[in-house]
Amino acid sequence: MFRRWWMTFLFVLSFGILLGQEIHFLVVENETEVPIPGALIVFNSNEHVLTNWKGEAVLTCHSEQDVRIKMLGFQDEIWHFDPRIHPENVLVKLVPVASESATLVVSSSLYGQSVKENSQSIERIDARDLIRKRTVDISSALERVPGVTIVDGQASIRGGSGYAYGAGSRVMLVMDDIPLLTADRNDIKWNYVPIEMMEAMEVVKGASSVQYGSSALNGVVNIRTKVPQAKPNGMLQYYFTGYDAPSVKGAKWWGASDTSGSGDFPYQSGYLFRYGQQTGNCKWLIGGAVHAADGWIRGEDEKRARLSFKTKWNLPQFKRTQWGVNGLAMRQRLNSSLFWQNQNTGSFLASSAMASYNDLWLNVDPWVEHTDKRGNLHTLKGRYYASMIPNAKKLHHGVQLEQLTYRWVHRTKWGMDWLAGANINHFSFFDAAFGGRQEGNLSGIFTHGDYSWRKWHLSSGVRMEHYAMPGVKMPPIPVGRLGATYAINERHVLRGSYVQGYRFPSPAERFVRYTIDQINIYPNPDIVPERGWGSELGYKAIVEKEAFQASFDAALFLTRYRDLIEFTFGRWGAVTDTLFGLGYKSVNVADAQIGGAEFSGSINGKLRGWEWHGLGGYTYLLPVDLSMYPGGKNLFKYGQSLCTGVTDMDTSNYILRYRFKHMAKFNLDASRGKWGFGLGWRYYSFMQKIDPVLEWFIPGLSEYRKEHQKGTQIYDLRLHYYCSEKFSCSLQSQNILNAFYATRPAKPEAPRNISVQLTWQIH
Repeated sequence: MFRRWWMTFLFVLSFGILLGQEIHFLVVENETEVPIPGALIVFNSNEHVLTNWKGEAVLTCHSEQDVRIKMLGFQDEIWHFDPRIHPENVLVKLVPVASESATLVVSSSLYGQSVKENSQSIERIDARDLIRKRTVDISSALERVPGVTIVDGQASIRGGSGYAYGAGSRVMLVMDDIPLLTADRNDIKWNYVPIEMMEAMEVVKGASSVQYGSSALNGVVNIRTKVPQAKPNGMLQYYFTGYDAPSVKGAKWWGASDTSGSGDFPYQSGYLFRYGQQTGNCKWLIGGAVHAADGWIRGEDEKRARLSFKTKWNLPQFKRTQWGVNGLAMRQRLNSSLFWQNQNTGSFLASSAMASYNDLWLNVDPWVEHTDKRGNLHTLKGRYYASMIPNAKKLHHGVQLEQLTYRWVHRTKWGMDWLAGANINHFSFFDAAFGGRQEGNLSGIFTHGDYSWRKWHLSSGVRMEHYAMPGVKMPPIPVGRLGATYAINERHVLRGSYVQGYRFPSPAERFVRYTIDQINIYPNPDIVPERGWGSELGYKAIVEKEAFQASFDAALFLTRYRDLIEFTFGRWGAVTDTLFGLGYKSVNVADAQIGGAEFSGSINGKLRGWEWHGLGGYTYLLPVDLSMYPGGKNLFKYGQSLCTGVTDMDTSNYILRYRFKHMAKFNLDASRGKWGFGLGWRYYSFMQKIDPVLEWFIPGLSEYRKEHQKGTQIYDLRLHYYCSEKFSCSLQSQNILNAFYATRPAKPEAPRNISVQLTWQIH
């Protein structure tokens, strides 16, 4: 009897194993236990299933095996299935990624990828680094990124941009997945970005028009602000900066040298704050900043106040949907000089060419995200971005820009991440210098995908965008991208990419007509869009040891532009105009080519009792005007020039203007116990070519350039004291050797300065 029962049990058990056992999975986030829809569960060697909007999935396992659970932004989890235990319900908690190799960047894919899977060079700076160092606006943080320069507010990545007096950026600024460029000039307001709300900053080195459209021709600066959390959290910071006398004898204009009797002296001071928590079903976050400064260049004063908020709603009856409204506003008064009076005693005195700004900037961003029952993510994000000009007791509308973007993200059962979307923008403004009222539309459709196969990760995408203004006819522009990475092993990855980009001329480049201190700026209604492509071969090595990560990256890059727009001096007006019609105009010049090499490295984490954070690199490039370059478009001859041009200075006849051939940057912070220290170093080689007329027109510029042909080195030092887990103070000095230098001709950077910074974290 017992033997018969035992035989029956074994038969039923064997039959059950043969048919397979049904298991119910619930996948949640580790800390909050919020369900995770769209997680990929791999079982039975080659079968896949996705969790639904409740984070649930049902699968049938046939034999003892390891089941792998994968989700973007989280570490993979492995659960072992044993049919003898008869599990029916399994709870899986996924842990967010934290290591360097698992860190997700969203700039190149719009939905998050590991740094190992990106086929383009990307640098990432987290909020901790921004808060630790004195950062008045993000342009100063970008100056610490290898290969990036800011020339009088204009960003250039690997020499992709020169100087165009703030009109027409080739680098796209993106904040929370939506572009943030002004509609009239297509420029970036660096001080508008809320540092106090930032989570991370990602810099894509190379064209990204497939992802972000026009103005991403040279790269992208992607700002990700913090997501509102349930637990109370926040930060409060105060800083003050004072300036030492310049190293140029007689250039100090304040203190005992102040003959005007104004009593002014250069300084910067301000507050940053952020606080958030959950109230009912709404998670919210508010932040703000107040900044006041008298510039080291007399007359360049600035006052601004900024306030921002973020909300996130998720009602129990709508578990698959979350929505919210974000907003930001800034009031500023700002004076900006064009160039110095002379290179000696007047180097820190502004000429009569001074631009003044009195603006109110604001944006309102409604958004909604919905995950359907199949795990597909639908997002709809809008932005109203505008400037207003205070006049007496009224606000006059300046520039207005309305944007709407839809994206659909799908992960197939065979492991491909696929995104498709569309966007539409409308802008309008009235400016007499631009010929009165202007308006236009920009719309596009795009798609791209990523697929991993064995050691390969492949990515591709296409975009079609159309630009329309009254009286301006431009055909739709298609662009594409291809990229691949190959993982030699867990630590070493090779990559390659080919990407296309374009930039529609800004209304400022097309229509602007005004005069600054007898310098004429002329319009060019016939200007055509810039187009180009970039290619890159790279290698990344990542070493991880417990809580410490170190990475090294090497890249060879080549970029070619067609119909490049340059801010060019010439005789564009009538002889009856000021200076007999001489002035500047944005014109399409001959094709251009920029190639070179870049080496960078970073360290993060704890090692032997010390906490380390560092980023540094060296960039070499050869930017040439192909109409003047003797090798033409022959890549073999250009490669020879790259090799011989490392030390060759006799290339100024064909290189592009306002570029640095050599750049090196290094920043390191270390702390142990209550004390920490940091040091920074930057090197810029001599700017070999500028507009020749500037040396004739600006007093002392020719003499300055003759005396500063060996390049410039700038050193920074930082000392931190952590009073507790929540409170810290620091003493920081920038340009400690008091170098006299100008990244933009005839406008010197800050002399030696010392800052005091106090930071209080709220947990």
